[in-house]
This record gives sequence, structure tokens and C-alpha cells, in this order.
Amino acid sequence: MYAKQVNTFCRDQNIRHPRDLGRAAVYRVHIGSNIAACSCGWSARRRTLKAMACQDAWTHSAGSGCDLNVPLVIPVRRNACLP
Repeated sequence: MYAKQVNTFCRDQNIRHPRDLGRAAVYRVHIGSNIAACSCGWSARRRTLKAMACQDAWTHSAGSGCDLNVPLVIPVRRNACLP
């Protein structure tokens, strides 16, 4: 009963339920190609510097309430699909 009330309140107030929050991470495809993305569906543009992509992830996390992934930077194989 309580969970139904919380979900109704969140929907009525346009507040995201804590269970719906994503995890922001930086995907390092190769040197000079870093992409900040989140499991909630948000993604930033490709950045040359890893620090700039980290700033994108931190900014998204602070603004939307999503968590940061640990570790923040994830090395990705070159031919792997990104989220």
C-alpha cells in the first residue's frame, strides 16, 4: 500500500522515484574519444579530454540526481556498442 502511495505522489508531483535514477559514467573508447553517458538515457557529446567528459558526468549527476558510477571512467573496446 505504501509503495503505491509513493509512486502516485512521485507521478503527480513530477518527481523521479529513487529507483528510477541512473548511473553516470565516462566511456573511454580510445585516446581522445571520451563519452559521458547515463543509464537513464542521457549522453553528452564526444570529448577529446577525459576531464571534460568527467565534468559532463558530474554536471549531469548534480543536476538530475543520478549517481556516479564507480569507477567513473570505463575503458571500452573499439568495436563495442555504447549505451
